[in-house]
Amino acid sequence: MQNTRKMALAATVIAVAVGVAGCNTSGGTLTGGAIDGNWQSADGVTATRFSGGRFATTVLATGETISNGTYRMIDGRTVQITMQSARRPAPTQVNCNLVTPQNLACAGADGQQFALVRRSA
Repeated sequence: MQNTRKMALAATVIAVAVGVAGCNTSGGTLTGGAIDGNWQSADGVTATRFSGGRFATTVLATGETISNGTYRMIDGRTVQITMQSARRPAPTQVNCNLVTPQNLACAGADGQQFALVRRSA
């Protein structure tokens, strides 16, 4: 159970990062655009929905929301995610790199790494 929650948190962070990476520019800050839509953790445990600079991540097996927050593009490939976990009281920062339009690689401040992939429509 603990391992599944850690994987879900990692997947959430990755999902957020992927979403941010494909954003359009607007007043110097990149939001929305190419990352908006549905993403899934590489291990298939969680799903993340990115829309308009906000996201929410759920566990696929239960539908439980495990995190939510905001995302923004730092540059053409770097996404900064600020997430609030259902399990942790303080917000967490995650940085992600958009490897391809379909893949996002992320790392949290604690060094935890994870990846997200775009889900089919």
